[in-house]
Amino acid sequence: MLPLLPDESASLDALANSLGVRVKDLLVLINFESGWNPAARNPITGARGLIQFMPDTARSLGFNSADDLVEKYPTRKAQLDGPVRQYFERLKPFSGSPQDLFMSVFYPAARRWGLSNQFPAPVQKSNPGIRTPLDYIQHAYAVAGLRYAAPIGAALLLVVVGAYFLLRK
Repeated sequence: MLPLLPDESASLDALANSLGVRVKDLLVLINFESGWNPAARNPITGARGLIQFMPDTARSLGFNSADDLVEKYPTRKAQLDGPVRQYFERLKPFSGSPQDLFMSVFYPAARRWGLSNQFPAPVQKSNPGIRTPLDYIQHAYAVAGLRYAAPIGAALLLVVVGAYFLLRK
């Protein structure tokens, strides 16, 4: 990951705190989507910027296009303080789970899915190796040189704790 300048780090911290998400998750997400390149462009979809704004999303934020967004907000700090913040603020509240944050960018309908729910076939086809929200999050962490371990579900935890106490008798 590219090192951030102090003012960029301050903007990232302020945004994460405002959203109630971990700075690390936001850092990993943006790194995965754009490599922290504010001018990044997906040649297939036309998505642009730090979080790869789709053209329709850019228009919904008041821009003429995704290119217009990047032209008006050409730096990492400008995008963090401007359209990235604007996009995430309209999706609040966040649950605090990485899935909620990551899926808000990749596939918003999956924000509240189970981690193992399958994406529709066209989404899987255009994103090889990403079949579920968990796949996406783990892949994003791996690109950053990190490992993501999914949280243990509450039901599984209760079973394990219950079994432990039963076996102790």
